Amino acid sequence: YTVLKRVRDVYGVEVAVLGAIKSRYQLRVFRDITSSLKLELYTPLWSIPEESYLEALLDHGISFTIISVTSMGIPLSLLGKVITREDVEKLKTLAVRYGFNLSFEGGEAETLVVDAPLFKYRISVKGRAVAISDCEGYYVISKCSLVKK
Repeated sequence: YTVLKRVRDVYGVEVAVLGAIKSRYQLRVFRDITSSLKLELYTPLWSIPEESYLEALLDHGISFTIISVTSMGIPLSLLGKVITREDVEKLKTLAVRYGFNLSFEGGEAETLVVDAPLFKYRISVKGRAVAISDCEGYYVISKCSLVKK
């Protein structure tokens, strides 16, 4: 609330964009906050099929890496790796087998966008994967740098 209020007041922002796909909780919380601040809420991803979400990111030129895994079925070998279409196909199969949310909206994994069409620079990330268990781990980032495209 406080950050959105400040952004509204300082920069004159009138619309907040929410990336929720199917979390009714997130939608309700953000609707309440934006309503109380008299901001419009735009939810362009709401209700898109989660099976196509990761593909859509790649289709739109967005490169991302997985930096945290907290779900059975997501290979820890993907930590710190820029995700490819082959990785997405593998994740689709694993999501069916293990029942995790393929869009990671339930916190099954966290991602970091390292390149996108609007970026002037690509983000180069160096680090190491740390396994906590067979189905939980994170990527410790030791160095980030901007690389001209």
